[in-house]
Amino acid sequence: MPINKTNIAYSATIRAAKGPSQIAQKLVSENYLQNLRQMLSLACGIALDEAYMVDHSDISILGIDFDEDILADAKANESERLVIMKHDVTHRFAFKKLFDCVYSRNLLHYFNHDQQRLILSNIFNTILPHGLFVFQLKAKSDFYYTDQGIERVQLSNGMLYFPSMGYSRNHLNESEVEELLKATGFIIEDIYITTEYLYNDSHKSTLINCFARSSAFSPRLF
Repeated sequence: MPINKTNIAYSATIRAAKGPSQIAQKLVSENYLQNLRQMLSLACGIALDEAYMVDHSDISILGIDFDEDILADAKANESERLVIMKHDVTHRFAFKKLFDCVYSRNLLHYFNHDQQRLILSNIFNTILPHGLFVFQLKAKSDFYYTDQGIERVQLSNGMLYFPSMGYSRNHLNESEVEELLKATGFIIEDIYITTEYLYNDSHKSTLINCFARSSAFSPRLF
């Protein structure tokens, strides 16, 4: 699996973001953050969404990413209630507290099914019972995934590699998202599709957006 190429592509595009995403704006405008105290943000990038949410609510956010260059840029957005640190999302979280909310934007499609399930299990074990899990990922109906004119290679680990773009992806559809969440202890509150421009893409991306809650009854595998 061409991990280095994937990371390079992710680093280059995340830097081109101009402002808060639609899903971050929804969290603020529809008062999802009103009674929340602590958020964990996965693959926070340069932390534009996180800075926006901190500025428009009373929430405190711990943003994590693994790319050191991106983390250096994200540090510019740090504040008293926004802390940035390095962590690999495929490794077990060892935080001393549980979070009210976990936020993940455009992360999960960079991993195969086994890795996606591992990441969601890690999230489940670091979120409070009935905690809010909000995430976005590219759908299988996305232009870059469906256009047969774009060269692709099916890898043995379930990923598709796109040589011309230099990354591997594993997009999901809504039923696959529902299955993944159910298997890892989450209950969906809302799931919907949006189409929007991401970063410097020439075509709009088709995205699955999901709001879920952790079950209080599933085992926590600490």
